[in-house]
Parts: sequence; C-alpha cells; structure tokens
Amino acid sequence: MTTATQFEIFVMPGEGIGPETITEATELLKRAIQAGRVSARVTELEVGEPAFARTGSYFPEDVRAKIDRACDSPRAAILFGACANEPIGDLRKRADLFANLRPIRAVPVLAGVSPLRDCVVADVDMVIVRELVSSIYYGQAREGATAGERWAGQEMYYRASEVRRIVRFAFELAAQRRGLLTWVHKRNVIKGVFALWADAIDEQRPQHHRRRTGGKPGDRHPGRVEMPEADGDVEKPEAGEPHEADRRRHRRSRACSGGNAVVHGVLSLFRTGGLPDQP
Repeated sequence: MTTATQFEIFVMPGEGIGPETITEATELLKRAIQAGRVSARVTELEVGEPAFARTGSYFPEDVRAKIDRACDSPRAAILFGACANEPIGDLRKRADLFANLRPIRAVPVLAGVSPLRDCVVADVDMVIVRELVSSIYYGQAREGATAGERWAGQEMYYRASEVRRIVRFAFELAAQRRGLLTWVHKRNVIKGVFALWADAIDEQRPQHHRRRTGGKPGDRHPGRVEMPEADGDVEKPEAGEPHEADRRRHRRSRACSGGNAVVHGVLSLFRTGGLPDQP
C-alpha cells in the first residue's frame, strides 16, 4: 500500500492494566502488518500517570495535537489502554466516540470457574451498547455548603439527538445479530431523562419492525441475568399439575435461555432468548 492508503495508529497504553493489555494487542497488530494484512504506521503516545510524572499533565499538548489530527482523518485510529484520569473523557468528546460496545461471550474452558451454573454460562453471547459522550460524566457539576453542611451534585444530561443516534446504532447492531433489543432503564424514578430514551425508541421502532424490543427497570434486570432461578412462579401445584421439582427444572431451562438489554443509556443485546415487549 502507498502512504496515502496507510493507516496511522496511535497507541496509548496509559497505566494500570493498560500497558499489559496494549502490549499484547500491539504485538498482534505488528504481526498483521508484517503479514501484509494491513499497512499501518504505529506511534506510541504517553498519557495518564506516566505522562503526568514526566510533564505534569495527564494529556500533554503535543499528544492532544496528534489526536486532533487523527480525529480529522478517516485512516487514523487510537489503540487505548486505561487511565484513571484524562485523557479518557477528553478523548471521547474530541473524537465523538459516542458508542461504547462491550461484547460478553462465554469461554468454554473457563465455565467451571464461573459463579453461575454451566447452563447459564454456556450460551452467553451479549453486547452492551453504552452512550459515551453525555450523561452524568459530562453534566454540570456543582458544590457548595448550606447551613454549614457541604453538598455536591452532578447533572445527568442528554440531548435528544444524542439519544436518537445511540438508539439507532443499537437497533442496527441488533439487526446483525438475532434481532433482540432490550432497554434497561430507571424511568420509574428518573422520569424526564428516560422519557427521551422511551420517545427515541418508540420513534424508531416502526423502522425496525422485525426487531423484538422490550424494557425493564434497571433494578430488576440484574436479578434476571445473575439469579435466573428467582424468575418464575412459586404457586403450589394442584392435582394433575407438574410436581414442584419438575416446575423448578422448567424454570431453570427457561432461565438458562438468557435475555436481552440501558442503564443510563446502556442497551444490550443477548443472542439467547429475549424479554417480552413491555409498555
């Protein structure tokens, strides 16, 4: 490939687990380059604690300048590790990295060390989709003191356009999978913010009529995923009905079928099973 078609990849290990994971990822990248699978120039940039120790800034100006150029280029990418402070929040805003994807799949050889039963773990294949450039991380922060007592707060804030685009992204991703999409929310208590999400989903649902969608309050959904036996009836069996042991086996098989998922703008998609449509 020519220089014009060459990718430019900025590697930013950061701190903590970042250097450990990025070292392995960079090795794979270099092997792909050596094998001719991709043409790229790799440049490592120092950010986070290492940069602060050397320059007094977690996100030095020379690094910001390179990242700004990368944001304007369709052939540039960032391979990012981990940082407790900046540049993670600044990077999201500068590059408008609004969609955070978190795929979760079971690894068969590790099933035995999972705290969940094998039947729950075996077919897990889900993607959490999280809105990443708005909400409470970027909301207005305030603090003060009243009657001699300190207080602090930070606003949860979304624009409707930000919600619509992440909802559209999640619907499109669901279409590439099994077509299951569930919204996990706190609309029961945070009404105005999650009304934006509900409206965006309702607006786009007709365009994705082949996709199955539903919603659940955030404080109920984790129990469905992590403690599936809690889901199901507990009625005492009458004559001619299945014995309680059979009923429990039925509940387990139902629970092991999985589910789907947004908490504060997090949508997730499970390959196995799904939740029924909810009003």
